Amino acid sequence: MEGLEVSASFEELSGAGDRATAKTLFGSVKIVWRVSAIVILGITAMAALLGIEFSGQRALGKSTAEISAYNELATLSQVVQAQSLQMRRAEKDFLLRQDVKYIAAYRENVEKLEGELAKIRQSGLIETKAVVAEMLSNAIRAHGKQFAVVAEQIQALGLDEEQGLRGQLRTAVHGIEKKLKAADLDKLTVKMLMMRRHEKDFMLRGDEKYIDRVHARSNEFKGLLASTSVADEEKAELSKLLDTYVSSFDAFARLSVEKEAAVKQLSTIYLDVTPAVDELVAFSEKGAANARQMMSETQAKIELLILGGSLSVVALFIVMGAAVAMSITRPVQAVTSATETLASGDWTVAIPALGNKDEIGAVARALQVFKENLIRSKELEEEQRIEQQRQAERGQRLATLTSTFDTSVSEVL
Repeated sequence: MEGLEVSASFEELSGAGDRATAKTLFGSVKIVWRVSAIVILGITAMAALLGIEFSGQRALGKSTAEISAYNELATLSQVVQAQSLQMRRAEKDFLLRQDVKYIAAYRENVEKLEGELAKIRQSGLIETKAVVAEMLSNAIRAHGKQFAVVAEQIQALGLDEEQGLRGQLRTAVHGIEKKLKAADLDKLTVKMLMMRRHEKDFMLRGDEKYIDRVHARSNEFKGLLASTSVADEEKAELSKLLDTYVSSFDAFARLSVEKEAAVKQLSTIYLDVTPAVDELVAFSEKGAANARQMMSETQAKIELLILGGSLSVVALFIVMGAAVAMSITRPVQAVTSATETLASGDWTVAIPALGNKDEIGAVARALQVFKENLIRSKELEEEQRIEQQRQAERGQRLATLTSTFDTSVSEVL
């Protein structure tokens, strides 16, 4: 009976061990892999944050380059705007003052303007405004050609009273007036002065009615000349000088009309320059503003991503660290407690973490074997004690039987 009780006690202790084989948290993962997972997680998180930072810096660098390009385009456009105004100013100065130095100033401004336009065309940003840039270039070239025509016409008319057609008119008039004064022909002198007045009125006002008046006074002059007593040779010479004057005036008047039309055409051409330049300036300034806004938005997104990523990584580290720490400390504490209980002589304690496949599970299983060996050793000791007791009782019974037998024999004898 006692042997059965010991066997039952052993089975009960073994069953207690089986009930403790449930796995703990992450029990199927070795501790080294759990710690490595945290390290890998940290490296991955750092790589992710560095990736965000790198991508952000690339985006910011692209935005910075775009801002720089738009700013450069804006500067070039503003230079073109200022240079076009300088070109226009040189044109107006020449028309007002009729000095050849303004022709040189105009050409110099046009050359600078074409150089700036060449730089603008080299910009990759101008592709969206290629039509505007081309229109501006064509307008500048057309304006330059038209200004050359106007400058040539003005120089042909005469930059002062001694040059060009104006000089011819002055020479012809002086020749006629000199002869009229010598011949004392006051009536013809008056007609000549009237023609001169009509000439000046035309030069000032540009009204073509003064051309007809010059011709009318010329016919009246010839009529009066025919009725005078001047020698035929003098009449012929005066008539020839008058024809030279009138033909010079007609040429002057015709070229003046053409010049006025050419000047109007010059202004018409410039009307294409101003809006094109303004559009380029507005395009570059708007592009720079959009690029700056995009840069600010990108920087805000990067900061938000880095902040959110950092907070997420910290939270994940806290959760993972706590989970890994609990998966190690709890089973270690449980195994330590079981070991202390077992050392105190309570062999009924259940060994925890027997189902773990990690290092703690290996220690728990070794402790379970130790516990089972202790139980088996105790069982053997108990069996030996029972066997010794049974042998002692058997010897006592034999001694009793021997004594009884000896007594019986003695009584028989």
